[in-house]
Amino acid sequence: MGKWLKQNWILLFAVAAGILGGLLRAWQFSQADEEGLIDGTVQSLLLALLSALVLAAVAWKVYPLTGRKKYASNFPPSVPGALGCVLAAIGVLTSLGSGPLSIFISIFAAVDLCLLAYYRATGRKPSLLLPGGLCIYLMLRLVICYQLWCSEPQMAQYLFSLMGSVFVLLSAYYDAAFCAGAPHRRPHALCHLLALFCCLTAAGYTDSPLWYLGFAVWAATDICSLARVRKVTK
Repeated sequence: MGKWLKQNWILLFAVAAGILGGLLRAWQFSQADEEGLIDGTVQSLLLALLSALVLAAVAWKVYPLTGRKKYASNFPPSVPGALGCVLAAIGVLTSLGSGPLSIFISIFAAVDLCLLAYYRATGRKPSLLLPGGLCIYLMLRLVICYQLWCSEPQMAQYLFSLMGSVFVLLSAYYDAAFCAGAPHRRPHALCHLLALFCCLTAAGYTDSPLWYLGFAVWAATDICSLARVRKVTK
């Protein structure tokens, strides 16, 4: 347990920061006027400081992650990893959208995540097509959602939803890089940890809370190994 905490304390930090961020967002939205406009300067400043702290802590943690590029050493068989994929699939199905294209790509992504759950449970390396297909879904969803977010009068109302979606997309991209034989542990861990923080912060004030909660769990359980590689001195 002590060894796990030493290697993975940043996960607990990101979860705690995401919960705190959600509470600050609740305080921020409680100050909104009758038209829904946010006038919470103190809350916005605290959120900015919290985000900067999370970014600094995550960057400090992931910087030493060099070497150990084999897929098997970063993604051993993991029941929590499989569960994270399933919960993300459930989140996707609760956010189908209204148009036929949106419904189709959401069902496609849910099936894709369930297949990825099998590979995470067994520790086998999936085909590039699986994380690649997830990237396609996440890109299309980001475009569709951004068209809706642009109608909001203030960026503060959707900023963490936007950032959560972006970092989930980047996380899936670096998953695909591992499957393509071009692993990058630093950006992989960075994007997963920031996706975890942003999704938890956004979940309370969004139209798709289960989507963000599902992908928060996915980001926490899909991350590559955070263990440092010890240098052997000759």
